[in-house]
Amino acid sequence: MSGYPCDLYGGVPACGGGDGGGGGGDGGTEWTTLYDRDFSTLAGADILPGGDGNVTIDDLTWYVRNVAKMASLGVGPTAGGLKIGLSPSAPDSSWFNGTRTAPSLELEISELLEGTDFENRNDVELRARAKIAFPTPLSGSLDEVITVGLETKTYDATQRYQIYQGGVSGNNDYRRLFSNFPGTLRRGDIELIDTDLAYFPNVLGLSMLENYVKSEYSDSDTSEVTDTMKTAATFAHTAAIIASDPSDANRHFFYISYAKTSGISLAIFLTLERLRIEARFSPRGIGVFVP
Repeated sequence: MSGYPCDLYGGVPACGGGDGGGGGGDGGTEWTTLYDRDFSTLAGADILPGGDGNVTIDDLTWYVRNVAKMASLGVGPTAGGLKIGLSPSAPDSSWFNGTRTAPSLELEISELLEGTDFENRNDVELRARAKIAFPTPLSGSLDEVITVGLETKTYDATQRYQIYQGGVSGNNDYRRLFSNFPGTLRRGDIELIDTDLAYFPNVLGLSMLENYVKSEYSDSDTSEVTDTMKTAATFAHTAAIIASDPSDANRHFFYISYAKTSGISLAIFLTLERLRIEARFSPRGIGVFVP
């Protein structure tokens, strides 16, 4: 990745680029795109490894976890993106409270920062947006949970940020958007359910700000990762800067995963259609208001 030119004003670095940013609740600097890929545009390939381990996707190293619970893993036009084929009767799986038994794909943020002006800085904010697809409705006999999140390698409970969406046992028409972050809820709702959502959102977003973390969701079922997002919840939380610290304690990765409580699931695939990850320098003083 090449570096991004930055100018200084008032002692605060501001990077150009990105399509959001500037003023308003998210601060005073613009977002710079580190990565944006529609995975359906890549050459078609079967990339399922023989066991848990690294695979190269779009010249980036991804870690494939719990391969035994995947029926397939493909990328490209036929797959419609980066597609995990799920084993419907695989044993119970979870990604809660540091438990990593769910089939998942993981990408270290530090790989995206290499060679940019954000590398080795302690004042970097991040924004990740994922467009995902999976069958609906989900099962009415068990919980089925699709998760988009940021996590450390050391299962640090104060540094785990997850957005769930999926079905719940007893109602296959039920759907939810659930935010699971450390910190104090300052705005919005931790859980949105089918009565709150007129549609099942297909884009989920996380904004890691200097003193806040936000969960976001798409404006409609046709939204893209570049569109304006709705805020589901805002938490007050002063987080360690993601990815700029080379230690495992603070180095984060982006991931998607599928979990279920038990039984036979209806979700037979989970597809990451597009991923966009952006960064910017923190405008010091953002903590004086709720974004």
